[in-house]
Amino acid sequence: MKNKKNISIFVTIIIILFILLLFLLPKNKENNTNIITQFFPTISNILNIEDIPIIGSRDTNIANQEDLKLYKISNHISSDFLINNSTSTEVVFQNPDSEDIILDLNNFIITVEKNTGHLYFYDLKTRELTRLTNTTISNVSNIYSGFNGDRFYVYIKSLTNNGGVETYSYNFNPNDLESRATNATKLNSFINIVASAENNIYWENTTNGNILKDTLDLSAGEIILSNNQIDWRYTATDDYLLVSQKPSSKKETSAYKVVNNVLEKVISNKTGLTVLPSPDGKYILYTTGGNSINTFLYDTENKQEVKLSFSTPVEKCTWSTKSTSLYCSILNNNNNLTNYPDDWYSGSVNLNNNHLISLNINNPIRTFPIIKLGDNLDINKINISNDSKILILKDKNNDSLWVLNLVY
Repeated sequence: MKNKKNISIFVTIIIILFILLLFLLPKNKENNTNIITQFFPTISNILNIEDIPIIGSRDTNIANQEDLKLYKISNHISSDFLINNSTSTEVVFQNPDSEDIILDLNNFIITVEKNTGHLYFYDLKTRELTRLTNTTISNVSNIYSGFNGDRFYVYIKSLTNNGGVETYSYNFNPNDLESRATNATKLNSFINIVASAENNIYWENTTNGNILKDTLDLSAGEIILSNNQIDWRYTATDDYLLVSQKPSSKKETSAYKVVNNVLEKVISNKTGLTVLPSPDGKYILYTTGGNSINTFLYDTENKQEVKLSFSTPVEKCTWSTKSTSLYCSILNNNNNLTNYPDDWYSGSVNLNNNHLISLNINNPIRTFPIIKLGDNLDINKINISNDSKILILKDKNNDSLWVLNLVY
């Protein structure tokens, strides 16, 4: 009885203190009835899910179990992949005979099988891998995509033995995979797809060197750079195309915006330069090479940069779709390099990773650990879903794909 009486007194004291605290708090003259809400703001007012790292760990011996955050897509070797990043979170299909169908656009990736060049659809909810095409394509180097209406467009680029390129197109309705096993269409030989962003495709006319910005169906090409004679690397943002030369530890190169049919230099004369612009184009993550790797974040608006506290190739990083956060796979060792990035590209050295981190661009000096990867993954590409809940990672060692659930 005595214990119960003590508990009752304690609870009463807490209630009295709480009431006193409410009266002591400064009043909001415009809305005095909202004091409790102001004093206890909701979590959504404080935190952005995109900026919350989920700390975890991985046991490599059981990496395919359902309860793990990080798992491997089994029995699939990928030349390249992409995760659907449509700015629309869902599409409603009108059905006059029944209820409308709502399709979640953030739940699949498209990957091309390395041995055959066949496209596959991987459902991130059901973890089912479905073949989309019958076309056999050799030496696939990259795939590009975009979403328009109820059609998802994919462009596949392969390298020929004589140093040229061949490009194939394929589009499908993600809500109807029954028509999946069809052939990809081979495009005209002068079309070389080089980048994609939002609902646009960028391609090079190999007969005259022109670079065009086009719609997803390649029906309204507009020349944005004329008579281009340099073998650029291209990255598209929502607002512009960023170009840079092939990086090498033996020479300095620069990066340029394509603006009004001219090249506007944004990063000058860096050895081993590789670049990764944010989707909104405001920031550029870049690395320099040689006998070490250094990583920088450059603000294109105020033309200022900061050297980051970690060093890793930009291929091991990805931007959130809102351009507010970066996710990177961090190197185990950055001290024994002599010829970066050349040796890494050629496969002479591995750049294995031990963990993933995130950072918010408003405080780029501070990083947050997400998950330990172990010592046997050499990540060379990362994509993130539009809602920042899922990361897809590609291992350079064996071209396997890994899925990391940040929130579930």
